Amino acid sequence: MGHVRAGAPKGWQMKRVREIQDVYCGSGSWLCRAALGVLLLSCTHAVQPVEGSIAWYGEKGLWEAAAGATTTIDFETDTWYTAIYADEYIFQGLQLDYSSPPAEAVWVRFDETWGARGPLLHDGGGLSSSAGATLAFRFLQPVNAFGTVGLSEVTQSQFFAFYLEGVLVGYTNRPIGGGGGQGQDPFNGVVTDFYFDRVVTSDVSLDDIYFSSIVVPAPGVLPLLGVGAAIALRGRRRGRE
Repeated sequence: MGHVRAGAPKGWQMKRVREIQDVYCGSGSWLCRAALGVLLLSCTHAVQPVEGSIAWYGEKGLWEAAAGATTTIDFETDTWYTAIYADEYIFQGLQLDYSSPPAEAVWVRFDETWGARGPLLHDGGGLSSSAGATLAFRFLQPVNAFGTVGLSEVTQSQFFAFYLEGVLVGYTNRPIGGGGGQGQDPFNGVVTDFYFDRVVTSDVSLDDIYFSSIVVPAPGVLPLLGVGAAIALRGRRRGRE
């Protein structure tokens, strides 16, 4: 059963834009920051505080039909064991996180040959906690759909908690019998009618994750956006003169 609180706190849009500007532009060109800010604000959902619901899906096809456009992170790797950091998938709109911040935030990406967990993978890679805390994920823009594939039927997700701007906005437990059946990838996914920018899971290892597609400009696009912003600003100034 899902439990939902009121939706977005006020002011989350601008704070999220500033965080993304820091990742892409640092403290450098104001043109980069201005252009990226305009782009992000134009494609950010206008979220208002609302009461909502959470639908849990144990079949990936049904979840995809309800979720719409989604992004897949399969954690595939060419080596048996690789330490990765929070921004490994930043250009796909995702930051790795933990349910509780560890002293050193590092994650493990592994293949089928790694220890006891590797042989349980359904594809070429998985993600594991190296800090003893359960896995969590942050999104560069709020989303309303999230799903996971566990390593086996006994490692599938049991619990999701959803946050927006640091505030708990909902949580849910996997319904009894709600996961994928025997012989299927143990998929568990949710679609909500509210938005969240962080999800905390009950998992310490995962095969794949899925979430609502996020518009993230490629690094090479930012200089072009900066030029466009400069031209627009110059034209506006001339018009005022």
